[in-house]
Amino acid sequence: MYNGEESLLGMRRYILEHIVWLDKVLADLEWAGYMILGVKSYFCKDEIIIIGYHCNGKGWYLEESKVVKIIYWKDCEDVMSA
Repeated sequence: MYNGEESLLGMRRYILEHIVWLDKVLADLEWAGYMILGVKSYFCKDEIIIIGYHCNGKGWYLEESKVVKIIYWKDCEDVMSA
């Protein structure tokens, strides 16, 4: 994907691209005359989950619920049930 590539000030490239995309979407909504209720909005969070990875200011790591599913995966009993 991006191989941990940083764009500026230590920010990951995909985070910067997401912020730019979000700015364009919000500008389009404003231009169209839409209003967004702040209570129902979840923009610019401190942490997010992207494709099974939990990302925050400290870094990124696997989402716990995904790891637990793999750890407790049942053994395959025969080829037909796999």
